[in-house]
Amino acid sequence: PALPVAAILATPVDAHGNVGANCKGAEKLKRIEAWAQAQGVAIDWENSHGYGDSVYDTHYLRKVGSPVAVNGHRDLLDAMPGMRKVTWGESARKEKT
Repeated sequence: PALPVAAILATPVDAHGNVGANCKGAEKLKRIEAWAQAQGVAIDWENSHGYGDSVYDTHYLRKVGSPVAVNGHRDLLDAMPGMRKVTWGESARKEKT
């Protein structure tokens, strides 16, 4: 057991590495809630973590107790000031310069 999580929901990728249909905005929250309902799971929003990089992620990030901007775009950071930020890769290098 690497992480103590019930599930990770993400854009689907097939066995060949082809990325499936993505969603954004309110549709992400709908998909999360639909998954939970299908699993018979009650989401504990207050104790949930959410990660996003754009303002389109605010629909579900505003519901979780621990929202995190990962290489967050300016629009997300402006929409949710005070949110925890994590940067790595090229974004982290740009932030230091």
